[in-house]
Amino acid sequence: MRVLIADDTPNLTADTWHPTIVEALDAANDHDVIEVHTGTFVENLSIDFPVTLRAKHGANRTAIEGFEENRH
Repeated sequence: MRVLIADDTPNLTADTWHPTIVEALDAANDHDVIEVHTGTFVENLSIDFPVTLRAKHGANRTAIEGFEENRH
C-alpha cells in the first residue's frame, strides 16, 4: 500500500504528488490511499478498484464536487 497525494499546490520533490484526484487514481494500485489536501476539487471520479480517499485535514476542509460536461 502506498499513500498518494492529491493537492493543487505543486510539490515537485514528492514522487507520489498529483495535482488532481483523477491523476492520483490513475497512478494508484489496489488498496492504495489517496490523501486529498484542503480545498474543493471539481472532478468526475470513477472508482472501480479498492482504494481509500482520505481528507488530510478533515472532511470539513475538503470537498469533491462532480460536474456534468453537457450541463448549461
